[in-house]
Amino acid sequence: EFEAARSLYEKGNFKKSLEKFKHLSKNYPDDAPTKMYLERIPELIKTPPESWDGVYHATSK
Repeated sequence: EFEAARSLYEKGNFKKSLEKFKHLSKNYPDDAPTKMYLERIPELIKTPPESWDGVYHATSK
């Protein structure tokens, strides 16, 4: 299930990916990678990258 969510993310399907990660977080609330995606994806939905290659480029540390 995590891989399916990550695959959607990598393909730029952020809304469906976010849904899957939210579902995962209910079953695995302490999973750090899931938390990271849940923090990152809303930003990508709000401001989609012009050219998405599946790699997130951090804008701050």
